[in-house]
Amino acid sequence: MPFPCATCGQPKAGAHVCKTRLLKAYAGSSCSSEHVISMDKDYPFSKDVVPGARQIWDTALNNYLQYTMSFKERKDFLNTLVGTKTVHDYGKLTIPQRYAIVDQMWDSITEWVTPDKTPAQMFDAEPNDVDHTVSSTKVTKAFSTLGIGFRCEKEGDLPRILKDGFQPLYKTATLADRLGHHVRGTLMQTKTSMGQVALWKMNKDAVGQTGICVARGAMGASKFPTPDFVGKVYMFAVKPSNKGYDTEIYQKGKGRAAIWKPGEKLWPHVSTSDILAHVLVEKHGDKCGGGWEITVLADDWTYLRGTPTERAYLKAELQAMSPRTKVKIPAATYDWNIVT
Repeated sequence: MPFPCATCGQPKAGAHVCKTRLLKAYAGSSCSSEHVISMDKDYPFSKDVVPGARQIWDTALNNYLQYTMSFKERKDFLNTLVGTKTVHDYGKLTIPQRYAIVDQMWDSITEWVTPDKTPAQMFDAEPNDVDHTVSSTKVTKAFSTLGIGFRCEKEGDLPRILKDGFQPLYKTATLADRLGHHVRGTLMQTKTSMGQVALWKMNKDAVGQTGICVARGAMGASKFPTPDFVGKVYMFAVKPSNKGYDTEIYQKGKGRAAIWKPGEKLWPHVSTSDILAHVLVEKHGDKCGGGWEITVLADDWTYLRGTPTERAYLKAELQAMSPRTKVKIPAATYDWNIVT
C-alpha cells in the first residue's frame, strides 16, 4: 500500500498531486518555527478559509512551536490535536470549533494567573542576595517600601503612553492585528481583557502582550525592549496603584535558573496617573551576550508627579546611571541568574 503523503495525507500513488494540506503539515518538515508554513499565505490550499481563521491559526502555531521543548513533544501534540484534519476540514468547522483548536495550542504553552499583590506584598531582594539584584544600592528594599518600578518603551510610544497609560497589547485586538499578533476572539484576548496575565510555561516569565512588565530597579529595566535594541527609548518610573502578579517569586519557586535577577513584576495595566516620571535613554545594543550599553540623555527625569521623597529617590537612581556617559550594564548582574 502506498505511503501517505506528508503534505496532504493521501496515498502517494502514480503522479501524485496534493489537493489540500494536513493541518499538522503547517509545522513544516522539522515541526519547528524554523520551517513553519503560513496558512494565511498558502494559496491555493487555504483560499477557502476566511482570513481571520487563517491568521489566528498562524499566530498560535508560531508561538506553540517556539515555546515547546522537543520535536517529539510538538509532533505528538499536533497528532493528538488535529490528527489527519486538513486545511479544508479546518475551513468547514464552526467558529467555536476553530477557536477550540487554536486555544488548545495556546493553553499548552501558557499559564494564566490573577494579579493579587501590592508592591509591599511582593518579594524584594536583601543586600548580598546572590540570585537577585537589589532594587537600589541606596535604599534598602526600595521597591517594597516605595512601590516604584521601571520599564522602557520606544521613543515614539511616549504620546500614547502619556494619554492612555500602559495597556497590554492583547487587550486591543485591532492594534494586535496591526502588529501581526492575531489573537482576536481567542483566549489570549478574552483573558487579557478580563485582567488576567499569562506566563510562558517554558521560559517561566511573562507573556508581555498580556500584561505590563515592571522591573524593581532602573538598571535592569534598561534591558528593554530588547538587549540588542539600538535607538532611543523612554525609561518610565511607575508606582502602580492596582494589584499585580509577583513573577519573581513564581520564578524563585521554579529554581535558581528561572530567576531574572532585577526582579520582574507583572501588572494587568498601569494607569497614566501612576506614571511618576520619564527620561530619554539611548540604547547602543548588546555586547556579545555580556550585557548592553546605554546613555541617559538628560541630567534629571521629567517629573509628572511624586512626593519629594519619591523624586529624591528617582534622581539618585538616575545619577547612578551616569547621565550623558555611555555605560555598560553587565548581564551577570542585571539579566538572568547564572547557574553553573
